[in-house]
Amino acid sequence: MPAIVDPVRLTFMKPLCFYCHANMTGCVQIELYFGIHHCAEHAGSARRDCDAYLHRNGLFPMSRAHEIPAIESLLTTLDTTPFKLSTSNGFIGGWAVDYGYSGRETYLRYNRAKDVWTVLLYRTVDRDSGRQVSIREILEPMTINAFPTDICDLVNRVDVLLRTGIYKDAEAAQRRL
Repeated sequence: MPAIVDPVRLTFMKPLCFYCHANMTGCVQIELYFGIHHCAEHAGSARRDCDAYLHRNGLFPMSRAHEIPAIESLLTTLDTTPFKLSTSNGFIGGWAVDYGYSGRETYLRYNRAKDVWTVLLYRTVDRDSGRQVSIREILEPMTINAFPTDICDLVNRVDVLLRTGIYKDAEAAQRRL
């Protein structure tokens, strides 16, 4: 009986607990059809293992932004403030946060190569034009002026939260097993 399980694609999986192979009573999904089946006894283990997976892979699901007030506030500010981003065509406005939708989860992502947390934005005039933007890019001189005066504090709080690791306790719990 495994103590730790990694999330997997759930299509064509038998409806059995991944921990003890009893009949499943639920499923923790990171995104549609990707997660862990569990029985009543292993529901907490499934949540822990999915959260640890998110931590290891530098992901924070946009669907859970409402659980963290600072993140929700930053995303709301991005959505309600008309701002411009530097692009190859100059500074262009009309950006909004891509929250995804059922069947297409989006994430705040950690970019290891650049050591930054990013958010997926899209152009409101062309939904197909998406861009991963560092949350710290908001603080650049040509961008910051459009935002409320507390944006520096808000970006810094969210950056510290994400760098500290929202799901670090789940990974620490796995290491203790």
